Amino acid sequence: TDGSSPRVFPAGHNRGVDAAPTGSCHRTMKTILELNTGLFPDAQTVTAALRQMEPAHRVESIDLRRRGMEDEAWDRAIAAILSSDLTITI
Repeated sequence: TDGSSPRVFPAGHNRGVDAAPTGSCHRTMKTILELNTGLFPDAQTVTAALRQMEPAHRVESIDLRRRGMEDEAWDRAIAAILSSDLTITI
């Protein structure tokens, strides 16, 4: 090992993708997935912040509050989670 401390990642962070260093002129566009569960009381604030990130990142949103979601819709949600760089559940 290189003697450095282990890196700590927030829940849901995709450890395989590192953010660009602060101050870098070359930033990598990330895919950010917003999963709307209806369980987060201040979802509007998070959603508004994500919309402000859209010029720099690809922001996708999936509403999981719908009743009667078919298997295909769940399959698409799982595929989106697996392919995103960051998943935020609200």
